[in-house]
Amino acid sequence: MKSGITPAELDRLEDFLVSPPRIGRALALDALQGYLCAVASSPQLIEPARWLPVALGKGIEFDDPVEASEILRLLMGFHQGIVRALDAGGDFALILYGDDGTPEATRSLELWTEGYLLGVSLANPSWQSLASVDDFKRMILPFYLLSGRMKENLQEEGKRFDARTEQRLREETSQSLIGVVMENWRFWQ
Repeated sequence: MKSGITPAELDRLEDFLVSPPRIGRALALDALQGYLCAVASSPQLIEPARWLPVALGKGIEFDDPVEASEILRLLMGFHQGIVRALDAGGDFALILYGDDGTPEATRSLELWTEGYLLGVSLANPSWQSLASVDDFKRMILPFYLLSGRMKENLQEEGKRFDARTEQRLREETSQSLIGVVMENWRFWQ
């Protein structure tokens, strides 16, 4: 995905987000991309004043005003690049870590989809209130599956996926995730 910022700037943003005072509070870059895809796709504009505090984490402090200005500029550029890529309908690649099939890759995809669900939760009015039940399920279920929330909900209900079925569904859904993101974008435009 063309990010609206250079690769070096993307590295700088990532370094800031995962630096020791921020790690675990700010969204990591994979989660941030998912989050901003949902924010950009929202049925109503979500102002930066609402999405920036979630992206950065509560109570995030900057070293100085120069750093604050730089990081805010990078976040806005990253967001604008995502909007442009979604609007163009192509040139879209997920920021994910790890080699396919590794625990790191699975965790990165979980973070990406959790970020997306977090972005969906900022919409006001909510996606669920504006879409039909069937449309909402089609838009959201892939993210529930890949984030692990679906499995957690089933376990809480005393149910479970067969391991092979779960693996097959995760593989199929992860391969079509970009298409789902694009469909969701188009649905609300």
